[in-house]
Amino acid sequence: MRELHWHANAAEWAYVITGSCRTTIIHPDGNAYIDTFGPGDVWYFPRGYGHSIQGLGPDECHFILIFDNGDFRRIILSV
Repeated sequence: MRELHWHANAAEWAYVITGSCRTTIIHPDGNAYIDTFGPGDVWYFPRGYGHSIQGLGPDECHFILIFDNGDFRRIILSV
């Protein structure tokens, strides 16, 4: 589980490699949106939007995070 957080200096893109996860994003108008992602899926969180990510199992979820400020990293979530 990646707790609720946001990026003040970059938007976030992600590409799911394996496994599945659920994201929650908090829109500035106060609405929350929940989506499930699997291999080959991509998500986008605009800069400053609160969001969390939860691995759904039974296997680990592997995805690549890409930020529009040029940063990137590979992440592994376990249930």
